[in-house]
Amino acid sequence: MLTSTDNLYQFTTKWIVRDSVLYIQGTHRLSDWRVNLDFRVGRNTGIHAGYIREYANLRRSVDWSQVREVHGHSMGGALAQIVAMKFPNLSCYGYGAPRIFQSELTLSNLTLVVGNLDPVPLVPPWFKYPKCNLIKTTSLDLRKFHTYELLTQTELVRM
Repeated sequence: MLTSTDNLYQFTTKWIVRDSVLYIQGTHRLSDWRVNLDFRVGRNTGIHAGYIREYANLRRSVDWSQVREVHGHSMGGALAQIVAMKFPNLSCYGYGAPRIFQSELTLSNLTLVVGNLDPVPLVPPWFKYPKCNLIKTTSLDLRKFHTYELLTQTELVRM
């Protein structure tokens, strides 16, 4: 459910769809850390096991016919990478996302925005980013990128 307060939006779930855009929030709960820290490789996927399991939940709960674009921050950016791989017709954006792939692949529908001083995009070091549109910034402050600002400056409701 999406609620509005002074034109800012609150998440009451881990992801919302608004105006054909799927927004996926980053780590906010203890259970999210269990996902982040499951560094195993998913069976037959070559993808970070924690994020593959979280993607399975996302896939079941979203009406994909309503989605044209995907934006995610941190853990949400990890999920945006998987969505880009599974749905090549969607434009996907990840902000401050970790590496999740065991081998290198090309995802032309994905843009990743990474702060040079942000440690999250460096982990885990044995995983890789896909070949994609990679935007590096010299600051941790990625708020100049509209969706990142929306995701981080709203009040996120924890379940």
